[in-house]
Amino acid sequence: MTSIMGTDFETKARYCDLNIQNLGTLGVVCSAYDSITHHKVAIKKISKPFKSSVLARNTFREVFLLSKLRHTNVRVA
Repeated sequence: MTSIMGTDFETKARYCDLNIQNLGTLGVVCSAYDSITHHKVAIKKISKPFKSSVLARNTFREVFLLSKLRHTNVRVA
């Protein structure tokens, strides 16, 4: 587990070198290195997605849209 700006990121061992890229309303975005594919990836942690109905709706919208993208670089886990 890695802590960045007070946010704990629980990632698999394959992801290393987490660096903060952006801090927004929904959460924190970090870049990381995937030691299996040898590519740089982005990991987003959405903090408190159900704090209010507005945040829940925005979180749902973002995850829904990302899941509909048919691109090899986008994976919703």
